[in-house]
Amino acid sequence: YVVRTAWRPGIDLVLDDDGIWFRGWDLPPVPWRHVAQARIAGSRIRTLLYVELDDPEALFAAIDAAAGKRRTANALVRTTRLLIPNSALDTPLAEVAEAIREAREKAAGMT
Repeated sequence: YVVRTAWRPGIDLVLDDDGIWFRGWDLPPVPWRHVAQARIAGSRIRTLLYVELDDPEALFAAIDAAAGKRRTANALVRTTRLLIPNSALDTPLAEVAEAIREAREKAAGMT
């Protein structure tokens, strides 16, 4: 994963009013209403940020057929969560998890 993404310039993660997008998922942005929580898991060697999904069936039903096929082959996209490897971002995962929680709460207050 590191070799594949190290040479690609550009943005890897976007948190905005519309939702969360991570390049490694190869999905459209995930609206905040589908994000349940963000937490750090894994081992010391392979630390991951879990973006837990609220009603993943509704989210994946809304994704077009082409993205759905890519999703099933992507190790970072699971049935109930989306994963962000520690090595994928320059920012510590704890800070990213906190930013996701804050953005989610902000979006929930806007509805």
